Amino acid sequence: MPETAIVTMSMTDEYRRTQFKRLKKAIKEGFYMEAIYIESTIMDDNTELALRIGGVWDDYFKKRRGHEPALDSKIRYIQIAAMQKKTLLNRFFGDDLLEQVLSWKNERNRLLQGMQKQNITEEYIERIAEEGKHLSEILNSKCSRMKRAAEKKTADR
Repeated sequence: MPETAIVTMSMTDEYRRTQFKRLKKAIKEGFYMEAIYIESTIMDDNTELALRIGGVWDDYFKKRRGHEPALDSKIRYIQIAAMQKKTLLNRFFGDDLLEQVLSWKNERNRLLQGMQKQNITEEYIERIAEEGKHLSEILNSKCSRMKRAAEKKTADR
């Protein structure tokens, strides 16, 4: 079975819709830390989906040599694989979105570390949650379009 046909339970369309419903509700209700957690999960799932659809998941996983997949390493692997012209990864991830996701993740980490050391304002947490929501939506949209393109390519064969 080709990697494009492999979709784990965490990446089904229904699961992804449910995650976005939860995210929107968390933001609406002001539960920004919950929103940030959901955004992290969405980004993690979508980077795995991109690797699978791009046909490089097995290679990425072998390179990890038993280490758990991590958002940073998945993003870097997508960026490297996207350098190859005429691939789905190049078509959908040839821009700076993944750098923005890494920047957001680093900001999220600073927030989590800073919560123990200082008073963090709700406005700061809200800003990170809103930015994460925006990036999650873009990443999800690209992965959905990439998935449809891969399915179309397979159907055309």
